[in-house]
Amino acid sequence: KGDKIVNMNIKAVDRAAEALEEIKYPESWAITTTGMEIVEEKVPEYVENIVRPILSLEGDKLPVSAFTPDGTVPVGTT
Repeated sequence: KGDKIVNMNIKAVDRAAEALEEIKYPESWAITTTGMEIVEEKVPEYVENIVRPILSLEGDKLPVSAFTPDGTVPVGTT
């Protein structure tokens, strides 16, 4: 890439850094132990067995066999 493009990228990074603003939030947010509340209702098997564990930060416990071999997911779940 030419010097002009490289310099434009450097300026963009500098401007982004200059525009950062601190966001204050309650200290308790850093140590929360609760996550999303699950609403009890009849949901598709994919949501129950794949989506809910992932949303509960338990996705790393899912076996590979829980997923479809070709990696597809049901329509409307992404």
